Amino acid sequence: MRSNWLTPFTTTTGWDAIVDDQIGHPGDITVTKRAWSAFYGTDLDLQLRRRSVTQLVLAGIATSSGVESTARA
Repeated sequence: MRSNWLTPFTTTTGWDAIVDDQIGHPGDITVTKRAWSAFYGTDLDLQLRRRSVTQLVLAGIATSSGVESTARA
């Protein structure tokens, strides 16, 4: 068993860079999540409420972790 399993992970510089094809449009909102749920520690809930968003489509690579945690929040 790893002794550091609760410590924050470290990343390589640039791992979160958005590729040119995915940059988006002026006025788009970017939310950087640092936990399993996209709502924990971010202003995502506030941004959605400000825009009266009532439905979301969630997708991801590991649906049994990050996507599911966001859906349950």
